[in-house]
Amino acid sequence: MIRAPAQKSYAVIGCVVGATGGFNAAFKGLHVGRALAAHVGPLSFAFTGIAGAVICALAGSAIGAELGAKAGSKIDQALMSRYRCSSCNQAF
Repeated sequence: MIRAPAQKSYAVIGCVVGATGGFNAAFKGLHVGRALAAHVGPLSFAFTGIAGAVICALAGSAIGAELGAKAGSKIDQALMSRYRCSSCNQAF
């Protein structure tokens, strides 16, 4: 039986959206970094760009999952916990 279905669903949605947003922000920052660090060289620029994109995607997914879980928890508390089974007293 799935406990807290809205919390889990919203956490997954928040994780995906946060990772996408973090990755998108990393690529926008990559263009700025290319302009600022043009003298460093293409190889180091590629490594720092890839590392920055991965770090931003991980941070975005963690923040998105946390915010999604909080929103889903509120939905579970407000809507889902209202129903109880009369035979086993299980809350839905």
